[in-house]
Amino acid sequence: MHGPLAGLLADFVSRRVLAAAGGLGMGLALVTAGLAPSFEVLMAAVACMGFASGFYGHGTEAALMDMHRSDRTGAMARLVTFGAAGNLAGPLLLAGAFWLGLEWRYMLVGGGSVIIAHALLLACQPFPASLRSSDGPARWRSVVATVREPRVLHCTAVIAADNLLDSGFVAFLLLYLVDAVGLTPATASAVLGASVLAKLVGLLFLPAAAGALGVRRLGAALAAGFLAAIVGLVLLPGVVPKLLVLMAFGLIAGGVYSLFKAEAMSARPDNVGTVSGVISAAGLPADLFPLAAGVIADAAGLRWAMLSFALSPALVLALLVLTPAGRSQGRLSLSREAERPAQRAP
Repeated sequence: MHGPLAGLLADFVSRRVLAAAGGLGMGLALVTAGLAPSFEVLMAAVACMGFASGFYGHGTEAALMDMHRSDRTGAMARLVTFGAAGNLAGPLLLAGAFWLGLEWRYMLVGGGSVIIAHALLLACQPFPASLRSSDGPARWRSVVATVREPRVLHCTAVIAADNLLDSGFVAFLLLYLVDAVGLTPATASAVLGASVLAKLVGLLFLPAAAGALGVRRLGAALAAGFLAAIVGLVLLPGVVPKLLVLMAFGLIAGGVYSLFKAEAMSARPDNVGTVSGVISAAGLPADLFPLAAGVIADAAGLRWAMLSFALSPALVLALLVLTPAGRSQGRLSLSREAERPAQRAP
């Protein structure tokens, strides 16, 4: 639940303090985990690291969105791209460290030290101002208006549906490639890595595609591609066609999230932290979906478990094509606030 709280705080307190404090807490927790004398201390440090990461991420995200009011889609795409690159680089660095004979403790302490250094750097940077200059009642009225904003709610529903294809899907995909397709674990991991590289390439073209097609049409096209990719991955015969489908899947992955989070923030440009918190809260139920997929896998097999994830793009398509809010969603709608430079915090 730290995500919604961190998002809300990003509109109430100094984002610089929020991001720097979160980064410092995350880095110190990681160093503590590396130096932990017992399993209990290790688990406590990991829990603290997860809690602090929300403040670290939401503080910097809110500032980034305010610094790029006229191109939130591009900024969000770059943010997701860097995140995907980090997800790809992390295991590679871990493998390299093990190859050099380094213990896991050194890696945790080293990673934590890098995060601490970045948090100290953030503490010295100018950040866009939050709403802390407003009076208390005005702040809360703004929060309530954000939560009730139809465009924010519609975009949040789309992202919540898209979140079903999160880390749980990756875990089942790895199992499917090994147990059903017959790849070795090493080969399956390499294929997933290549898919992440394809995702990085796809995100580079997302802003231009959004400007040409508009949010609704591009989002619907991406959802249709996801749906076709999941079905094709399961039903197409042979290894090579499945791998080609997986590369296509990677190419369009991350697009729906980037598009609609940027669009939701454009609907409430002075409350991007609250918008992010609302989206985080709505995404929490998606964490339970892998449990349902596991039950399906035990009862009917991995093929049906994989097909169950097609529910995600099907819901996104329904929200974009069948609902009034989806049909009225036009091209990227930049608020007039986008034309006004973001104020800097002192």
